[in-house]
Formats: sequence, C-alpha cells, structure tokens
Amino acid sequence: MIKFPCHCGHNFGLENDQAGGTIQCPKCGRLNDIPTLSDLEHIESDGIYKLDAPADAPQQAPSSAPGVLPYQEKPDAIERLRRAFGKETVDQAGEDIDLRPTIDDIRKVGDIEIPLALHDEVLPGAPKYDPETGELIKPHDLNKSEYVDPKTIPTAQRAMSYATPELHQTFAAGRALLMLFQPINLLVMGFVLFAHAMLLLVALILAYGLFLIAPLFILIFALLLAHYGILIDAIGPGTHNELPRPLRDLDWHDDLWGPFSHVFGSMIIAYAPAILAWALLHFDDPLRFPLIIVGLCIGTVFFPAICLTATTSGTMINLRPDRVFGVMYTCGGRYIVAMLLWPITVALYLYGLAATTFLTIRQFLPSAPKIPWYFDPPLAVIGMLGGIYLAHYFCVYLGLLYRAHHDAFPWAFQRHIPTKLLDRLKSKEDAADESPKPRGPRDPRQRMAELHRDPRNQRRQPES
Repeated sequence: MIKFPCHCGHNFGLENDQAGGTIQCPKCGRLNDIPTLSDLEHIESDGIYKLDAPADAPQQAPSSAPGVLPYQEKPDAIERLRRAFGKETVDQAGEDIDLRPTIDDIRKVGDIEIPLALHDEVLPGAPKYDPETGELIKPHDLNKSEYVDPKTIPTAQRAMSYATPELHQTFAAGRALLMLFQPINLLVMGFVLFAHAMLLLVALILAYGLFLIAPLFILIFALLLAHYGILIDAIGPGTHNELPRPLRDLDWHDDLWGPFSHVFGSMIIAYAPAILAWALLHFDDPLRFPLIIVGLCIGTVFFPAICLTATTSGTMINLRPDRVFGVMYTCGGRYIVAMLLWPITVALYLYGLAATTFLTIRQFLPSAPKIPWYFDPPLAVIGMLGGIYLAHYFCVYLGLLYRAHHDAFPWAFQRHIPTKLLDRLKSKEDAADESPKPRGPRDPRQRMAELHRDPRNQRRQPES
C-alpha cells in the first residue's frame, strides 16, 4: 500500500501497482505524482520531499513494500541502469539489447489478462487524465446497434445526367440503346459520319483514275476500324459509360495500330475459311460458292468471341480455340444476341456504303444511270446512319459482355480473383446478424506460459 499526503492535507492510500503514476486530489483538484516505493521514506508528513538526507545513508525498504531489496543488496543495479539508459544498442556479445519485460517482470507486477467477456465493460482502475489540461477523462458508452446492411442506406441521386452509372451495376444492353442518343455520343458518331464522307470523297477521286490517293482511302478505313476497337476497350475494361472521343489519345500502340490490328485480325481469323475458298477454288468449281457461304456462316458465329478476346484479353494466346469456345459458353444466351446482331450490322453498314457511294459517283457521271429503287436516297441515308449506329451498339454490347462475364472467361494472364476469399467474405456477411459466442476468461498463468514458450519473446543468450 502506498500512503502519501497531498499539499492540502488529504491523505492517499493506493495500491503498489499505481506507483509512478498521477492522481488528482478530490479535495483541492491538484494533480499529484504518485511516488515510487523507494521514494516513500523521503516524503514528509505534509507531502514535501526530504532533501537533507545524507548521501551515504543506508536505504531500507519500507515495511509496506515487501520483496523490494535495499539498493546495496542489488549488485547488478548499475549494470542494469547502464543497459537501459546507455548509448549502446548492442551488448558485449554483439546482440541487440532487448528492453522488453521478461515473463518474470510481468509476474512481479501481478497484472492479469482482461477477460474477453468484459471487453465492452468499464474496467476498474486508476482514473485517466488529459496530459495537457489535467481534466478527468470519462468513458463514453458505444452504440451497440445491430448490423445495418449497406444496401439499405439511402444515397443521394446524381446531380449530372450525362453519365449513366447504372451500366456498372447490371447488364444494361437495353439502356445502352438510349445511351447512344446522348449529345456526347451523337457528337462522336457525327465524327464517324464525317469520316465516311471523306471516304466517299476519296472514292470519287479514285473513280476518276487518280490512284495515287489510294493510300488515303486505306488510311481512313483503318482509322475507322481502330475507332471501333477503341470503343470495345473503353466500354469493357475501361468501364466508360459514354463513347470515347475518336482515336482517343492518338497513341500508336493503344489507339492506332493496336485496335486496328485487333479488329482487322479478328475478321481475318473468323472468315479465313471463306477467304481461302474464294482465293483457292476456281470460279467454275461447283463447291466454290457453297464453301464460301459455309465459311461466312462460321465466321459470323465466331467473330464476336474472337473480336472480344482480341481487344480485351490483352494477349493473342487467348485466341486458342478452347478459350474462344469458353467465352461463347460463358456468355450463354447473350452471345446469341451478339451473334445475330453482327450480320444485321454488317448488312446494313455495307448497304449504306454501297448506296451512298453509288449516289455520289452518279452525280459526276456524264450519262447518269437510272437510280434503282433499292438505292433510293432516303433509303441510302437511313442505311448509312443505321449502319453507323448499329456498329457502335455492337461494340458497346461486346464491352458489356466483358463487364458481365470477364471474371469467368477462361483466359490466361488475367487478374487473379480468389474465390476462397470471396466465399469467406460472404460467410462473414451472412453471419453478421448472429451474436458471437461468449468466451470464458482464460487463466493468466496459462497465457503467461504461452508467451514464455513463444520464441519471439525469449531473449537470445550470448554464446560462451
């Protein structure tokens, strides 16, 4: 028991484990330093420390502090002080000095482990005070409300309507049809329409025999294919909710050559059987046209999966047949929609190009041929605009397929998504409403024995 007075005359009686701390006097409100066991004999009855004691006077341990040896009976005291407060960080053996308390030091303090059942209770002990103001710190009760599902928390509506964050959450293929009519998307498709007008102008110049401008025709055609490849990448891995600007940042690999090679290469791979049948078989061969038709049908079936894999998987290794089949199987019925949308888009696109090209060249011919009914100007304009719109929607649809199923595609070199971790997180969410089972208090001696057996808490002995 530590007994000492305050300057106002109030007497304190505290336990030994509070030595060296601070306590506020309930009478005068002064913050007092609790003396250590060795300082008790140097305190006067009015709380003032004695300063006139001889330096060589024997220091006897007070009767109220059993087990505390006098200073002269501790021959290793100087060495321990040098070890704790010296400048050296290693001992004589070259080992790091470990100042953490040993298991024996903890046992001497007599502290016990707080039972887990009392982790929410206000534990008894010395009061806590603010180190700057000395104000008593009072504990506050925590809100022990039940678990609240984050999905039930109301959120504010978006203030701007030009973006559609719903595309991130669900497979919004129907909503994407209307999304393309937003002003920013119509502006992008307007640039594509302008590129087609330039393409018609170059085609008109070629019709007059100026073949030196043919590379410009190929360049515009390649840039259009690159634009559609960028669109698939932006809607899919980029998770954009609007069409990207034409040719994006004009980067050679990411915005020019890369997207063009992905889309054009996908066409070559998908329609390779039809191309080979057209190039190798003679015109009079009866199998030539049936094989071309079969090759076109096969390419139409596989082109969406091949194009999606080439533009979004990041490597051509994923064009292996079994992985392409895996993409088709993973998408399920949605892939059938993409497979049917592709030939409709190509047919309308080619019709619009052919009709507008015919009408443009016809205006400059000396003897203009009669316009057939299927190349009527209103039909040609509708075909051109509809082809551009469906081409953009087809690319958006492929990007949405990537968003919905990319984590299940059998692709190589993709980001690893640990399913076991997801299962554990889901099990924790399911068990959030269940109350945890209370655990009984553990024996402090058993806990101390476990800490003592832990090799991390053992001091390394110097080698002899």
